[in-house]
Amino acid sequence: MALPKGFAGSFDDQVSSSLDLNQLLVHSPASTYFMRVHGEGLISEGSDDGDIVIVDRALQPSDGDLVVAVLGGELSLKQLHINKSARSLSSRSGSEIIPINDETDIEFWGVVTASIKQFRSDK
Repeated sequence: MALPKGFAGSFDDQVSSSLDLNQLLVHSPASTYFMRVHGEGLISEGSDDGDIVIVDRALQPSDGDLVVAVLGGELSLKQLHINKSARSLSSRSGSEIIPINDETDIEFWGVVTASIKQFRSDK
């Protein structure tokens, strides 16, 4: 469904019969997981506390990717930076930068491929 800003045109003409989020967002079902974001370290990247991220464990992380990393035994959502001389992880705000070297206790758990943001929850 394509939805123009401001609802230009008839809304009934824009509604498709069905929308399968698994088909749109999950490319490797055997290696894809849904995880809920806790904390506010990546707000400027668009990930807010409570959002759901789709994580693919089969992908190789590359520069600029949001990754789920195991740091000190804990899962953490960070942005990966790779250049010719160094690799690091950061919160998007830049308030925390973690250099990656031989002494860093880190495991890349998966690459974030999409995010789901819920604006209203009627629990």
